Order: sequence, then C-alpha cells, then structure tokens
Amino acid sequence: MDHIITGKPQRFIQKEEMPGFRKNDIVYGKILDKTGDRAVIQIGETKLHARIDSSFPSSGSYWFEVRSSKDAIQLKMRSFAQMSGEPSDAPEFIPNLLKQVNAARTIGTVDFMHQLLHEHPGIKRKDLQQTLKHAAEKGRRDPAKMMASITFALKNNFPLSAAVLNALFDVQSSDTLYDQLKQLHSVLETEDALKTQIGSIIAQDIEQNADGLAGALSFFQKKAGLKAEISILQQLAKGADSIRQEENLKLLLLSASRKHSDPAVKEKIDQLLSKLNGQTLLSADQGFTQNHFMQIPLHYGDFQSDLNIEWTGRKNDKGEIDPDYCRILFYLNMNVLKDIMIDLHIQNRIVTVTIYNQSALFHSLLRKHADALKQKLQQQHYSVSSIKIEQFKEAEDHHSQFMDRVMFRNHHALQGVDLKI
Repeated sequence: MDHIITGKPQRFIQKEEMPGFRKNDIVYGKILDKTGDRAVIQIGETKLHARIDSSFPSSGSYWFEVRSSKDAIQLKMRSFAQMSGEPSDAPEFIPNLLKQVNAARTIGTVDFMHQLLHEHPGIKRKDLQQTLKHAAEKGRRDPAKMMASITFALKNNFPLSAAVLNALFDVQSSDTLYDQLKQLHSVLETEDALKTQIGSIIAQDIEQNADGLAGALSFFQKKAGLKAEISILQQLAKGADSIRQEENLKLLLLSASRKHSDPAVKEKIDQLLSKLNGQTLLSADQGFTQNHFMQIPLHYGDFQSDLNIEWTGRKNDKGEIDPDYCRILFYLNMNVLKDIMIDLHIQNRIVTVTIYNQSALFHSLLRKHADALKQKLQQQHYSVSSIKIEQFKEAEDHHSQFMDRVMFRNHHALQGVDLKI
C-alpha cells in the first residue's frame, strides 16, 4: 500500500531557512507524533504538520519521495530508515535514484549517497547530482572532508561547483602553505613575477620583521591578495565604476595556471590556488556575525610551518568584528611541542584561554610564563579569568580536529584540567 502524507511545512528553528521541496526529491524524515489521521514529521529543521492515513506507522524514521510541492507538500513513504546511518542500512531505492541522476552504481557512490541523504534531508536533486558527479571525478577522497565541504557549502548557500568543493576540501589539508609555496618555487624554471612573489613570501622571517607576527600576517595578506579581495568588495559596495587590482599571488597563480603547459607544475599551481580560495570561502559574513579564517606561512629562524587562525565574533557599529566579544582559535605545529590548538573566548574583554596539547612540557611552561601572558593582555586592556590545558581526542588527527571546529563552527570544550592564574 502506498503511504501518502499531505501537509504544510513550518519552521522548526526560526533562524534556519525553509528547505525547498521539489517534486521527485528524496528526503529523510522522522515521525514525532501521530494522533488519529494527524501527524507531525520533522525533516531537517522543518516540522511538517500533515494529514496521514490511519494505517501509517505511528513512529520511526523513513525515506520519503516528494510527490507534489505546490500548495501543500505530498510525500510518499519509500523505505524505513535505520537510525545508525551505516552504509549497510542503505535503502533499496538508492540504486534507482543513482540511475535517475546518471551516477554510476558502485559501493562508493551508494555509501556516499546514503550518508549525504542522512546529513542533508531535502537536498535538491540538482545539488545531489552535482555532488555525486564531483565525488566520482575525484575518486574516493577522504569522505569526512568531502562531507564537511558539502555541508559548509549548503549551509552558506554556495554553489556546489567543482571549484567551490575543491577549495573547501583542499583548505582542510594538513599540507602547509609554506611547503606548497616552497615546492612550487623549486619547480618554476623562469624568474618570472610568480616565482619572485613566492620567493618574497617564503623568505619573510618573523624574527627579522620589526612588527613581529602582526607584520607577518599583514604582509602575507597583502602579498597573497586576501586584502585586495576585501578592498574590491568594499569598492563594489560603494558603486565604484573602476576597480584597481594590485598584482598579487592569487592573480599570478590564476594567470600561470592558464598558461603553463607542464601538467605536474600546473597541478601544484591549481592546488595552491584552491587552498587560498578555501580561505576566502571560510571567511563567511553571516549578517550579525562574522568569521575570518587565515592560514599564514611562517618562517622563524629554522622553523617553517603554518599558523591557522579562525576569528569569530559579532559586528560592532562600524561593521567590524567586536574585539570585546569574540572567539579566536589558533592551530600550529611546532618542532618540540608539536601540535598546539589555542581557544581564546573573549566576553566583555575577559579572556578564557584553553590550550590543547599532548606534551608534558606545557604545564611547566605555562606556570613559568602565565604572569607574563596576563600582563601582556592587560596592556591591551584585557583581563584573564583562567587558563586550561586539555588533551586532544585520542586516535584522531589533531589538525583534523581543528578543521572540524572551523568547518562546523564548533567551539565546544573537550575535557581537561584548570590552571588558575
């Protein structure tokens, strides 16, 4: 018997946008309540108050096919959905759906389809087709990073194009920008503008920079073209007729990618450009709140790595991130202390510091330098309430833990011990 549901959607969480229901789309829904011929079904962040036939189950999670989406939503139950979300629980209709969107039926695509529908109930058929096509072209890339890329794109209303998904995927890579720049510099044969620009970036030593780390950050933003992008957007907002673009790394990489004939060199150019584009995509302006993400290549004496920073906060009257209320997340891999993630939570200029590290040296270092840290922050009119040292999750890549927080905007504390100062 065909189980049909007809109803009108209502927002479950007001801040979320209403999902678009289209005919033939497949959605994942959960029956929250059923009384007589009335039921409440949750699909993503939306509640559907619906009329339902009496023989329909009173609870459970199901896969539905959208039959109509005009005045009222009409759904047909296709299959019971296991809550585990394991690929082995994939419903029988998925192979048919793969055929409808012209995707090859393999173990990988079936598993990917099942996870995608679980993570994004109500995903549009066009977006589904686009993501399957991209996944097939890239082979079996890291599925967690791929899913994080798709999730971020959908939440921020980015097109699910190959360029966007590649940039969001590549920016999660643990390969440092510094190493990528150094490798590309070594394979560029001629001393053209691109090689000169890269050379100036990797030669920039913080130890010799009069402005220290702040100067290095500003230098890289300007050289890479990140500041230029912000300037262009500001000029567009003011209605500027002509926009001046300074020569920068991103423009030079784009030009070199179009001209270079060596496939190996072109691949390095495109990967670097994609990683830089990922930084721009992760710096999403979400109205009242704002996010800035940066991966900065660092050169400090013999030390060479990247500093990863995410800055999240609300806007002040000038439209800038309010330094009185914000969250700053740092990640750095060092020679001796290895992976370090620092979470600064600033509330009314009161700072809570959480440090994630596996080294036993950190406790003694913190006790030795805590007073100096406190004094430095006081000079900037901030007071420190506490410093905590916590452990990374075991058996997980530390850089991936940091990027998970960035991609899902997840800044929840883990577990650890407080060191009061």
